[in-house]
Amino acid sequence: MKPCYSRVVGCVCLLAASAAMITGCGDGPASGEKTAPAAAPPPGEAAPVTADGLASLLAASKGKVTVVNFWAIWCPPCVAELPELAKFYSEHSGDSVAFHAISLDGVEGIETVITPFLKAKTVPFPVHVLADRDIEAVSKAVNAEISGALPATLIYNRQGDLVKSWEGGITLEELNQIVKPLL
Repeated sequence: MKPCYSRVVGCVCLLAASAAMITGCGDGPASGEKTAPAAAPPPGEAAPVTADGLASLLAASKGKVTVVNFWAIWCPPCVAELPELAKFYSEHSGDSVAFHAISLDGVEGIETVITPFLKAKTVPFPVHVLADRDIEAVSKAVNAEISGALPATLIYNRQGDLVKSWEGGITLEELNQIVKPLL
């Protein structure tokens, strides 16, 4: 049997295209190179963030007390705590507090599900949607053991050290009890 030349050429082209997609092209950062933190989206909108991007957001927040809240639209306790988080954000947005809401809803739903939800609920803070599903990478990025329970809130001091890890809904009063002494 003779090999079919067009089949061989087709396979080579497919492999070359696959290699280009896997390795990427353009002026992206080299392996191990830090990327700048993603710009915070305006209220009512969401932007994707990777575990590395989340680590960059936290690094850029040093010097401020930082609150990171992991949540999802499909999580009833997460949705229930949104008004408390909104009050906290409104009270402290002028303080030395950085607030990062990280949605686990999936980046594929940013335009069709997440943004309409944020606008309907008039969420006043920026929301990033986690693009990584690797819990170890996310745990490393936030320097905390993440179990996957939602909602989950992490609070860091001005030096970037984790002060409190909270699983389950959190109230405005509970947030203030932890954050105010750190200001």
